[in-house]
Amino acid sequence: MQSQDTLLAGFVKAADACVRTGETNNLERATAEAQQGEIRNQLAQVTADIQIAQVLLQTLINAAQPVGIPPDARLDKRTLPDFATGVTDNPSLAWFRQQVALNQAATGLEKVRLAPDFSIGYLNQSLNSVEPGADPRYTSGDRFHVVQAGIAVPIFRKAQKSRVAAAKIAEQIAQTNLEARTRQLEGQFRQAIQNYEKQRVVLDYYEKTALPTADMLLINAQKAFRAGDVGYLEYAQALTRANDIRLGYLDALDAFNRAVIDIEWLAGK
Repeated sequence: MQSQDTLLAGFVKAADACVRTGETNNLERATAEAQQGEIRNQLAQVTADIQIAQVLLQTLINAAQPVGIPPDARLDKRTLPDFATGVTDNPSLAWFRQQVALNQAATGLEKVRLAPDFSIGYLNQSLNSVEPGADPRYTSGDRFHVVQAGIAVPIFRKAQKSRVAAAKIAEQIAQTNLEARTRQLEGQFRQAIQNYEKQRVVLDYYEKTALPTADMLLINAQKAFRAGDVGYLEYAQALTRANDIRLGYLDALDAFNRAVIDIEWLAGK
């Protein structure tokens, strides 16, 4: 839009000169000024949209300072990542796998509580006879050894078996959720690949055909207008068409990059 504004500003100056010399009427100059005003209005809206996006980004990342855009920032074409593993590395699947592991551990714990509990203990102590008149035959050298062993068997096994069954059901639910989430991501992944191929074809068209055509159209239109071979109407149409192609390329590049980003997220890259 800034480039378009520059071109139209040059044409407005040329139209002023033509009006002063009587080579044209005020209609062409007024039309050029109106078109330039429209472009500048759109440029102001885009500038405001950029500022709104910066404020939104600052809020999302909880930054204390405003988020700036580097002066040399460009909308570059992203590179498709390696997605040989599919959605296996997707971060959301890691959470579902963790839920399966937790429920498996809970099931194992409830099963252990059904088993008998064995215990064994050992005691070693001495007795000293210190009361007056007591038999002094027990001294610190006399040791008394006690060994104790026991087994605890659950009496109310039915309640514990119910807990085991409930834990198994929770484990199955967690596994089902993992499988469902995996299928959902795999479906989204296939769609993302198809969308990427579609956007790649569109972007290839703009890179190989449309953009060179727009550059040639703009150059030829400028030469023809300066030479007086075309009037303002034809020149303005050429400018508009070239500008539309460039805007279309930016939209295609943005759509292509978004398609790549979708694959990156789904593949966990």
